[in-house]
Amino acid sequence: MAVSRLVMQSWYEEYRKILNVSNVRELLGGIYVDDGRAIVRKLELGTRFNEEKRKFITTKECKEIDELAEESRENLTEREFRKMMNTINNDLEFTTETEKDFQNSRLPTLSFELWSTENGLAHSYFEKEMRSQVLTMKRSSMPEKSKFSILVNELNRRFEVMSEEVTIDEKVSVINKFTQQLVNSGYSYLQTKEIVLSSLKGEITKKKRRKSDGGKRYLSNSRNQDKKEINRSSSLV
Repeated sequence: MAVSRLVMQSWYEEYRKILNVSNVRELLGGIYVDDGRAIVRKLELGTRFNEEKRKFITTKECKEIDELAEESRENLTEREFRKMMNTINNDLEFTTETEKDFQNSRLPTLSFELWSTENGLAHSYFEKEMRSQVLTMKRSSMPEKSKFSILVNELNRRFEVMSEEVTIDEKVSVINKFTQQLVNSGYSYLQTKEIVLSSLKGEITKKKRRKSDGGKRYLSNSRNQDKKEINRSSSLV
């Protein structure tokens, strides 16, 4: 794992260097050992990755070819980025995927999925089909309070990755699936009800707190650090 992270970090530094030299703006990027996600401005028609110069170059001749072929900027960007990514390290070969590659036009990543809206990015909870349909088991020797806390936090986590654009119906669907997983794990009707209600109450409390905090759901690093400093000062007093 340590070697994998070092290899990918080295690759990512060269990747960012190429973008900077090419004046290609990356709006959001992240790597997860053997996987990654990036949001970039679409390349202009006529743009190609030049392996010798290690940068993206736009030419009039290539633009005419793209216009004649009715090439889309999205397809062009995906193709040329894949070409660039696969020249950085000969031991690594990348494939690429975008929203259009999936039936629901959402890009799955780990435990969430992303898609574009008129207001920017939206995201929701996602789990792979092969994911185990059981949670922390009821018959586990773990203390009851610990199991309860873990399960409440698990549903809270699923709520956290759902943006405001997610409909009530979709949220209900996520709750229903979680409820079934609790039943699969051996919990009774009353236990399941208590876990779900505790999580929902916590979510309501968070929404009320956000309203008093300016309505922002996610705090910036500096804002989060400020709140930690305030909490630390309060505890000292």
